[in-house]
Amino acid sequence: MNDRDDAARRGGDANNPHRKSEQLYPTLFGTVAAALSIIVIITASLRLADALRPQTGDMISFVASPSGVVTAQASLTVERAGQSPVAFCMLQPGVMRQSGGSLVVEAVVNAATRRYRVHWAGGRTSDTGADCGRTADLLLTPGDIGVLLFAASAPAETTAEPYSRPGMGRRAR
Repeated sequence: MNDRDDAARRGGDANNPHRKSEQLYPTLFGTVAAALSIIVIITASLRLADALRPQTGDMISFVASPSGVVTAQASLTVERAGQSPVAFCMLQPGVMRQSGGSLVVEAVVNAATRRYRVHWAGGRTSDTGADCGRTADLLLTPGDIGVLLFAASAPAETTAEPYSRPGMGRRAR
């Protein structure tokens, strides 16, 4: 056997010393294309996250449903805005749903920590002594707002007509 036979058997070409450099260009192109794709996906994800973040003027409405059964839900201890010394009160979504009311995002207090100044207007916020009152300016995190939004949008539970799909809001017949 000669050198050409060995090169042909291994898939190489003894007359083409640049074969490895020719394979480099498609590999390099694929790597650059993958990197650009990742950058586009990250940019789109960041824009989506920004669009879903609470914005000034967003409102969460708690429709009063005194006949509904209130299940155990999260309690949020939140800071009252503009009070010195710092004061706290409690938000209990179940109580807020029974009494009714709304939260309006008024401003972003600190963009770095993503805290929002919201205004509560409605009935009681808690059945404990830490009730925020009928009106209150509060400081909430995006997580707090998410919990309250989920609680306000969840269907009311009644003993007469339970929901078959709470996420879809359809009643079982």
